[in-house]
Amino acid sequence: MIWIKEWLFNTTVAVVLVATAVLTWQVINPPTRFSPSPEMVSALRVPPQAMSNLYVLSQLYDIPFDQLLAIYAVTNNFFPLGSSPTVELEVLKEDYVTGFRQLRRQYASRDIRPYFDLFQNLISELEYFPVPQEYSYMFSDTWDQPKGTNILDQENIRGRIPVLSMTEGYVRQAGWHSRLGYHAVIVTERGSRILYAHLNSLEEEISPGRQISAGQVLGSMGSSGEALPVHLHIGVSPSVSFAEDFWINPYPFLKHLQEVNARVF
Repeated sequence: MIWIKEWLFNTTVAVVLVATAVLTWQVINPPTRFSPSPEMVSALRVPPQAMSNLYVLSQLYDIPFDQLLAIYAVTNNFFPLGSSPTVELEVLKEDYVTGFRQLRRQYASRDIRPYFDLFQNLISELEYFPVPQEYSYMFSDTWDQPKGTNILDQENIRGRIPVLSMTEGYVRQAGWHSRLGYHAVIVTERGSRILYAHLNSLEEEISPGRQISAGQVLGSMGSSGEALPVHLHIGVSPSVSFAEDFWINPYPFLKHLQEVNARVF
């Protein structure tokens, strides 16, 4: 019985010491508060090279890509205009992989959780680049013209290029709009809305309420509505807790999908 009492006493002392150490560390090193504007988050000027290198590092060191990307974005205050974030692989490894767990604890969880959720939802649900890789196209960061990314047909021929669904989900809207032309809005399981606009045509089965598979053909690229030349407008509106009717710059995610899909297919 004496050894049991001694064991309980020693265990209690150890727990108290650990708890005291944790509380002391939190007092000396309080979590960094973080509250960027929704406009800054939506612009998401993450350099494509950095995103590519972070993906490689996440695979090499078994770190969730969405969390690594979130830490990178938060640490760089979501890349304000004029900033020069680190993009080199070795520097990213040193700054974000080596000390990943410490960086993860640096921010108050209630502050950073919405951004972890944001990247987790998008990375997990965006599976396909919306244009098959065998077609000639081009795109750049066209955020604010309007909110989204325009992918142009290099041959400028209506109906030449099929448009693929980037995600699984269901069709919320499909049909004609005076500005968007033939378009479709797909809603994912997590509540993100993906807009495909200025199509030349829609497939017959693309109608409101229908279930859609990732990679399924929605229609073909066109210039319907207020659109010239022939192109596809992609808009991405993830469900977030910090803003209503929130749209995020899809360009970095499109570059990532283009690269990953090229490796797979």
